[in-house]
Amino acid sequence: MHAAPLLELREVSKRFERAPDLAERLARLLGAPAHGHVTQAVDQVSLSVAPGEVLGLVGESGSGKSTLGRIAAGLHAPSAGSRWWKGADMDAMNAADKRRARLAIQMIFQDPYASLNPRMRVVDIIGEAPVAHGLVERQLQREHVGALMRQVGLDATLMQRFPHQFSGGQRARIGIARALAVQPDMLICDEAVAALDVSIQAQVLNLFMRLRQELRLTSIFISHDLTVVRHVADRVAIMLRGRIVELGPTEAVYGDPRHPYTQALLAAAPKMEVGKITYVPALEPARFDQADTVLREVEPGHYCAGLP
Repeated sequence: MHAAPLLELREVSKRFERAPDLAERLARLLGAPAHGHVTQAVDQVSLSVAPGEVLGLVGESGSGKSTLGRIAAGLHAPSAGSRWWKGADMDAMNAADKRRARLAIQMIFQDPYASLNPRMRVVDIIGEAPVAHGLVERQLQREHVGALMRQVGLDATLMQRFPHQFSGGQRARIGIARALAVQPDMLICDEAVAALDVSIQAQVLNLFMRLRQELRLTSIFISHDLTVVRHVADRVAIMLRGRIVELGPTEAVYGDPRHPYTQALLAAAPKMEVGKITYVPALEPARFDQADTVLREVEPGHYCAGLP
């Protein structure tokens, strides 16, 4: 019997529209045809994440994976579709329940330096939210921050420093501690190790694995690095142009990829063998536009969008 999903996205879409500038408005007044400026970032995506599961979200730049992660975290409102948290529609929740659901889903951003306030000390960066939400009393803030810093492998005596006084790997750990400070049930990790050196990446990934076991965290791990996702994820979803084209258990997707785009991604991944590589486009644009993007089960738990 499968566990009920912790988070579920149902037919979620996201469109970004740009308002016409002055020249375009004048042109329309003179009779020029109106052209819309709409970017379809996510197109009718359905996903569910079970408690304790790590779902890897993979795709090239511009595929919509970060936008989907921000929708899951509540930072972007979907243009269509709905988000469900523990079996309840978040749009239908009352204000108190919606606040608790939003607090239970925290995000770790790609650039740890850009996501940290340069004018705040680490003790306030990590400790502000739990105090503001009533999870920790003001007089216990330093103790709470110290425990979190030790949990992510940082020296608690450094809490009075500013973000620029830390290395990139240390700032990544500060971002993780800040996300954990409000005791979330789910983490959305958006390229959380992409900006780090390989050796530091390994340390942070090992930290993720340890925290997952200790805290029983559920995660959506967004990355373009196939090797990293294979190491941390239980299931993998492959995104292309705002749509999910393949979804399944990690070993099934990596061992027997069904969609041509997944096959192309795996073929382009760095390998230890020395030899010539022939690069082949994953899909012709016209062919994908005509493709059947309905996910069909090809093996138990393994889904793939068919092609005509």
